[in-house]
Amino acid sequence: IQVWRDYHLKLYYNTLIEGINMSFITISTWRITGETETMEHVTELMRRKYFPGLLALGAKHSMLVDADLDRFTIVTIYPSRQVRDEAIDNISALRGEGSEEFGAELMDAYAGNMLASTLAGERIEPAVRSELF
Repeated sequence: IQVWRDYHLKLYYNTLIEGINMSFITISTWRITGETETMEHVTELMRRKYFPGLLALGAKHSMLVDADLDRFTIVTIYPSRQVRDEAIDNISALRGEGSEEFGAELMDAYAGNMLASTLAGERIEPAVRSELF
């Protein structure tokens, strides 16, 4: 598990460092509607089918977040809006398939350019540090 965690932290860090201001983020929120579906079921499907599918469409990274009792969020980072726009029809198809397979309904979807981000341990410029402390 530690190796998996370290790999994903490194991948996440590299994703943010490479062209941070050019990345394009999508966030979709879902509500589980099926009586037998669980987050374990959704997690397994994401790992087996949907994460690889999103990466094949040009995503740099994707995350599944257990948002609340019967809700979850999928956050995906693309290298640019253009990459996401070129894949939008396929992304829509994946969402349609996912809705059926997850036993969930898409509640909302947002997208936009990443404007800023930070990581723990990241160097803060001296001018900014003096303003903060």
